[in-house]
Amino acid sequence: MKVELHACGLKSKGDRVRLNPTSLTLASGQITAVIGPNGAGKSTLMGLISGAFKPTHGYASLGDHIVTETRSQKLAQLRAVLSQDLAQTYGFSVYDVVSWARTPWRGTEHQSKDAQAIERALSSVGMQNSAERPIHQLSGGERQRVHLARVIAQDSPLLILDEPDSDLDLVGRNLLDSVVTGLFGSGKTILISSHDVNRMSRIAHQAVVVSQQKLIFHGPIQQAVTSEVISEAFQSKIRVQWVGQPGAVQEAKVTMME
Repeated sequence: MKVELHACGLKSKGDRVRLNPTSLTLASGQITAVIGPNGAGKSTLMGLISGAFKPTHGYASLGDHIVTETRSQKLAQLRAVLSQDLAQTYGFSVYDVVSWARTPWRGTEHQSKDAQAIERALSSVGMQNSAERPIHQLSGGERQRVHLARVIAQDSPLLILDEPDSDLDLVGRNLLDSVVTGLFGSGKTILISSHDVNRMSRIAHQAVVVSQQKLIFHGPIQQAVTSEVISEAFQSKIRVQWVGQPGAVQEAKVTMME
């Protein structure tokens, strides 16, 4: 799923800039990390792509579809979203929550795949034995995994994951990384934001770096995660050192400098 922003930006009431007009193209079938400090505009950028926000300037497109001109069912078929603000799901079971993801496919030939998609998604996040549990009885990390399963079960070509690791422990984050790389292996296009730059350097192919409501870099992950770019993004002196052998998985070690 090719994603494009065409001078796309957003201002809120009071003319406060949430994201300056931004143009970029995300290659189909790759993992792109969105990196930047709190309040930089990461969630706004992802919301403009997902259709959660209507741009003040320009437009976003998914494939041949302009986001703001696409009906909701079709948009849900094109992209699945895991936002920071998870829906209130008190009283529903884990299976119920994941099954909501199949709503966009009702009335289509894909509806016959509902049960298989739900079971596969639950298994991928290790929640297959908790399908009947009320979701409000789960820990925050477990609920995060359920919502990740919901996004997977939607089976859209584009996944937009806004800080999906926020409530996950070390095991949960390793599971998330395995799930994301597995989805990439199945041909999905993935846009993911996280404050864990080290981990993003290991799993992402591309990066979008934002700071102070501006896009400051977009390109290959090893060109994005450098001392110069990350220091500029976070307005601090930061040292980045890439470790690992060429041709194997490499990872950036990011440290603050005194």
